[in-house]
Formats: sequence, structure tokens, C-alpha cells
Amino acid sequence: MFTPLIEHLENYPLFGGLSDEELKFMTGYLKEESFLKGEKIIREGEIGDRVYCLLTGEVQVLKQLEGLNDLIEVAKLPEGATFGEMELIDTQSRSATIKTLTPCRTVSLSNKDLLHILRDNHHIFTVIMMNLARDLSRRIRILDQKLCELAKKQGIC
Repeated sequence: MFTPLIEHLENYPLFGGLSDEELKFMTGYLKEESFLKGEKIIREGEIGDRVYCLLTGEVQVLKQLEGLNDLIEVAKLPEGATFGEMELIDTQSRSATIKTLTPCRTVSLSNKDLLHILRDNHHIFTVIMMNLARDLSRRIRILDQKLCELAKKQGIC
């Protein structure tokens, strides 16, 4: 694992509220990876099995729109962001492509390892799931606001 990994994890909402000892426990379940600029970490439509925390670098979120061949950028995520959270909740295919804009380092947590955490430490599992719910709720609120702004521009409401 990366030397200052525990300090990095403290900055992620997914791991908020965990003690240093609990974060140290988590490092045994995390997979570290490095990606070059222009690599696709996640591909829309594929079945995934993990959530990623972006330790360094920047990625873009891309969507395939019906009738278009090109992927459309819907967001940029900076260092400190997480992505792929829905994979910890459902077994649906990936909803977007994540492509690196710079060289990136990540750590990720798989569904399988999350189940091991449930077995080994209910408290950590509960904190992670509550943090995941809060993060997804925040994202839904932002999306709701953007949809309202778009509807207003279109004269729908």
C-alpha cells in the first residue's frame, strides 16, 4: 500500500468517521492501481465490482448518448473524488465511462471485500454503507438542481 494511505483515506467521504485503527484495518481490503493519461478505468455498460478513490490525478465522466457515436463529457472529477459507488449497491452495468485526464493513482474496494468487512467488522461496514448513502444522496440533490435549471431554460417549469 502507499505509505501515507491512511492520511489519504481520512479525506474521502466513503471512509469518514473511521478511526485510524479502523482505516488501518481497511487498507488490507483495498487494491491500489496506477493508470496512464487517456486510460479508461471504467467502461459504460460493463459489469463492475468495485468503487474507486482517486488518490492523485483527474478523470472525466463520459456518457454514451443514443444516436451518437462519441462519448459526451458530463463531469470532471478531481483528486479526492470517488466513483463507481453504485457497484457496491446494485449489480447493474456501469452507467458511465471513467477516463483519465492525467496519470492517476487509485485505491478500490470490491463487492467481495465489502462482504468480508461485513463478516469481520459490522461497525466499519455500517459506517461505509451510511457514508455511501450520504454521498449518493448528495449527488442526487445536485442532479435534481441541475435538472430543474435545465427545465427552466427549456421553459418546462
